[in-house]
Amino acid sequence: MSGGQGLTPVGSPNRRVQRRSLAPAHSPGLESPPFPRISSKPITTSDSSRALGSSFVERVYRNTDGASEVQQLLAESSPAKPLSEADIGRVPPPPPPRASSVAAAKGPTSAIPASVLDIPSQRLYALSVVGLLAAWKIYETIGLSLESGQTSLYLFIKWCILDFALLYAGWRLHIPKLRITTAMLYGLLAGSVFLNLNMFLFSSSVLVLALKPVGLGVASSCLRSIKSVPLVGPWLVGDSELLIDTFQLDDEHILGRHTIHILPHSLAHMNPTGKTMCIDSREAGQRTWYSRLVPGSSHRLQERQLTIPMLINGTRPASIMYAHTSFETGVRQVRAVKNINGLRMETVASYPALGNWVLATYYLPVVEEGAYVIHSVRDSRGLEFRTVAEAQATVVVGCPTAHLSWRKQDENSTFAVGSDGHASICQRVGSSSGDGALGLIDVVVEGFAPMDVSVVRLVNGHREAMELDGIGAKETENDGDENQWARFQRRTSAYTLSDAVLQAGEYVYRLESVRDAANHTVALSDTTSGASAIMARMVVHARPRVAWASGLPSSSSLWLSDDRQRASHHALGLQLTGQAPWTVDYTIDTGAQVLHESRTFTTATAAALDARQAGVYSLVGVRDSYCAGTPADMGRVTVERAVRPTANVSSTAIMARECGGEIGAHITLEFTGRPPFVVSYRERNLRNAQGRAATRVVRTHQHRHVLALTPSETGTYELEFFRVEDDNFPSGQPMFEVVRQVVHAQPSATIYATRMPPAVCRGDSVKVPVKLSGEAPWQLTYAVAHADHHATFNITDIGDERHSIAVGPLDDPGEHTVDLVRVTDARGCARELAGNSATVRVRASGPRAAFGCDSNGVRLREGGDARIPISLSAAAEFPVELAYRRLDDDTVFHATIRHASSLSVPAHGAGQYVL
Repeated sequence: MSGGQGLTPVGSPNRRVQRRSLAPAHSPGLESPPFPRISSKPITTSDSSRALGSSFVERVYRNTDGASEVQQLLAESSPAKPLSEADIGRVPPPPPPRASSVAAAKGPTSAIPASVLDIPSQRLYALSVVGLLAAWKIYETIGLSLESGQTSLYLFIKWCILDFALLYAGWRLHIPKLRITTAMLYGLLAGSVFLNLNMFLFSSSVLVLALKPVGLGVASSCLRSIKSVPLVGPWLVGDSELLIDTFQLDDEHILGRHTIHILPHSLAHMNPTGKTMCIDSREAGQRTWYSRLVPGSSHRLQERQLTIPMLINGTRPASIMYAHTSFETGVRQVRAVKNINGLRMETVASYPALGNWVLATYYLPVVEEGAYVIHSVRDSRGLEFRTVAEAQATVVVGCPTAHLSWRKQDENSTFAVGSDGHASICQRVGSSSGDGALGLIDVVVEGFAPMDVSVVRLVNGHREAMELDGIGAKETENDGDENQWARFQRRTSAYTLSDAVLQAGEYVYRLESVRDAANHTVALSDTTSGASAIMARMVVHARPRVAWASGLPSSSSLWLSDDRQRASHHALGLQLTGQAPWTVDYTIDTGAQVLHESRTFTTATAAALDARQAGVYSLVGVRDSYCAGTPADMGRVTVERAVRPTANVSSTAIMARECGGEIGAHITLEFTGRPPFVVSYRERNLRNAQGRAATRVVRTHQHRHVLALTPSETGTYELEFFRVEDDNFPSGQPMFEVVRQVVHAQPSATIYATRMPPAVCRGDSVKVPVKLSGEAPWQLTYAVAHADHHATFNITDIGDERHSIAVGPLDDPGEHTVDLVRVTDARGCARELAGNSATVRVRASGPRAAFGCDSNGVRLREGGDARIPISLSAAAEFPVELAYRRLDDDTVFHATIRHASSLSVPAHGAGQYVL
């Protein structure tokens, strides 16, 4: 209630209105203070004062509208105004008990306290949110409806989420008069899903079909109303599709015709346009004996038949005679049209006032090539028509045709044509030689030369258009025939398509159109020429390749071992390309002989050579189901038979710095086999008879290893070596060597291998640089170890501190290890050396080279240049010097290959060459 209304006096007939307006002032969370009860006994003056006081307290408690109402109540409750009996009868009833106030607080209330936001405002905001969301949904529904047949899963999910959120908020807030019960919530959710399905997912539902026209109409009306607002309306609406009205063009047009009648002359003119015509020889005269029995066949044949238009300006002709000149013979013949009434005629104008005078076009059928002119035209009265003076003869040439034809190749060629007309060939390895170097396919054209042909080539789906111009031009230029019409006769010419076929895959050639010298263009199709005539398909098979699989060692060896933990054979993996099956040719160089072997594989997966024999394996060639190829890898794989490891044990006492007294021992272990080596020994001190022997293991990658024994206790030490292992025999080999040393200084030598070559060839020597320290002259002991032998050498009287040890010649392929064993200076003090070694790798063979061309060799034009491709092994290092000889005259030529990009040598004329 407003502040200006005030409280209604006690006893007023508007008491009920006053209580109803005061009711919202009670907060659901607050309780009214207790009011005194009024008894039913007669009220005295003092009692009435108390009653007025209670009424005053109650009214003040319930009033919240300001001080003016409080002052009014104070005036009404003044003790200077005693109450009469009538006033006592009008005393208001006591206020409702406290229990009733509590019961009212437990009624339907909002989750938002009224002190935060009053109930009417809550309803207003809630309805505003609902209205905005509804308008938004209608807007997006109309926008989606404009796109015919479109649905949107995104809009369906978005509006289901928004509807669920809105309904859940209404259910939780409990806004009076907008409360949503649980049953209502489920029903509204189901209805929301149903509406969203029809509006956003079902493009042709009954609901959409019913509401879409109404919605579009309402939206269109709203947009038109907005657009009518001056200035702002057109800017807001723009060019919306809802503003477009349907309209229909008027099919009626104002037409007019003005005819000027000019009396024609009696005139006949053949081919007024003067253009050259062409006739298809396949359709000329194509009339069978049964065509008369087939209904409509004559009409269809007449439509396809070539006709020459003849313009007749005069009376209807009774006889037409024309002259035909043959292109081949030059003979001129006069022929007459037998059935003039059977000619196709198109009347341009008729003149009834002049009798049967017409301006018409007669179409004269022709069935052969030649030059046509009018000889004479007469009407029924025998009057002859005039002809155009100096009229050119109508030239009818044969329509151009074209087809594809495979060229015949030599017997050694891989080119072949199957029964289906498709060809196949192996990939060419060079652009100047090999299969198809002189062309594989001819384009054969026939017609009035010169002719142009449009060809489309597809190489693995990549389209390339080619234009072949001037085919048959040379034949026309060299034609010396006296017949002036001979140049129009049909000629047959061929153009050879040369293709490098360097790329494997599918090659398709298709003729698109052919055009003759008279600009007659004929589009070639499968129906007119046949698919096999205008299209040719060729499959170019890639040449097979073979290479060693990745992971096989090219510089080291594979070992065959009898140990149970090692392989007794190796699978040399291959990488194959091409079409199965494959036949791989390879050789095995055992040292004593070279074995030539072949192996066939039906699948490229896990293709491998089973190496059970020691030797050097090399790939020679490969063949698949279509072609022969060369190895892609010139590398070799060496397989060696492993020997059982051995260890030679020797000891040398370790003397004091002044070369007096033994302080330990150097145990020298010399191994044969393949590193790494593992030797096991037992160590015991014989002085301590009760002590147990300690088992120790020594691991080394060197063929010679020096073990320094410098125990901290005095005594006689015994070392018992009982087992030796290497990489090929990890299970170990038994041995028995015992070394005893009584435990009671020192020149040095070091190898610096910075100048040593990484690898040498068989029979070469190598110099190992050594740096010595101490008092000259020195005596040096060194050892050279190989996988199957070991040798020790001494050098005396070395006066220079930098010395080179000459090792070799080295004849065995593989790794040779040079170890420094001992050095002794001028005072006689000797020192055992350990860890001073250098490794020299000896190649199994030198660089290898071979001609890289196939069995067909290299072709060159007379007077031209050619180069012979060269294949080098992986061991070759540039520059490479080559010498090759021509067998015809034993002339020797020399060439130098300086880098891998020019692996070829020049060919000095035709002949056979050998490296």
